[in-house]
Amino acid sequence: MNTLFNILNDIQSQVTPTDDKDAYEVEFSFAGFSKSQIKITATDELLTVEAKNKKDSKKRTVGLYNKISLEHIVAEYSHGLLKLTLPKKGVNGGKEIKIT
Repeated sequence: MNTLFNILNDIQSQVTPTDDKDAYEVEFSFAGFSKSQIKITATDELLTVEAKNKKDSKKRTVGLYNKISLEHIVAEYSHGLLKLTLPKKGVNGGKEIKIT
């Protein structure tokens, strides 16, 4: 069974995924672009990161497979490196199910 982490590992170069208990972290290299030239969109199924300037454009798409809490995604950009923290759905939201 492919996990999101395994799928992220198969993506082209310039994407570095890590997986911890609560979230996935993905780093994209966007050297030569400013923060204002990068657009990030997410649905339950896909995360898309696009960067455009006068000389170049890049686009990366990652399948999310409805496993990410979209409301809590965090994006940080510094020195050409975009870091996204993708919190897993239901990590702390579990509940006990009573057997009747």
